[in-house]
Formats: sequence, structure tokens, C-alpha cells
Amino acid sequence: MAQLPSQNLRIVVLNNHGGGIFRMIEGPRSQPELRPFFETDQRQTAQKTAEDMGLAYTLVKDEAALAQALASFFDASAGPQLIEVETSSPENYDVFAQYRKAVQGIRLG
Repeated sequence: MAQLPSQNLRIVVLNNHGGGIFRMIEGPRSQPELRPFFETDQRQTAQKTAEDMGLAYTLVKDEAALAQALASFFDASAGPQLIEVETSSPENYDVFAQYRKAVQGIRLG
């Protein structure tokens, strides 16, 4: 018998629909073959995975929908949940580059 997920389980999936992480890695990012060999365009979502695992599923495509979904995401009575944030691969890189620049000057300890 399958064990049910913990009631406080929360999962956030960032889905750029295919290999966008390679835009953030120094070697592949600079290759002219980035798009045809490293990125794989796909339109799958995590909805069926969430359903199979008994998780409430929410797909968000913009900041307003994300804010609305997050309003109840951490509610303890809501049960296990998965939020999937649909993103753009090139935009992911730009945001990550801004984040990297912002944290470079931070010293820990």
C-alpha cells in the first residue's frame, strides 16, 4: 500500500520547458549549438505527477497568479501541494544573472 505524502509537503517546480539550466552553466552557455543540442523543447507539466502522488496542483504563468497561489500555499490545513511556475528559459538566465551579481558582494560568517 502506498504511503500518503506528509500533509505539510510543499513543492515548487520551475518549468522552463526544456533545458534552460544550460544557459546558466559557463561552458554550454557559450556554445553556438546551445539551442539544438542542449535545450529540448517540451510542453509537459507536473500536473499528472502531482495527481499521481495525491498533491493539490496549481499552475501559475504570471506574478499575479503566483501571489494568489502563495496566499494559501503554506496553510497547514491545505494538505500536500505542488505549485508549478511556468517560466521562459532566456528570462530565467537574466534573473539568475541579476541574482548572482547581487549575492557576489555578500560575505557569510
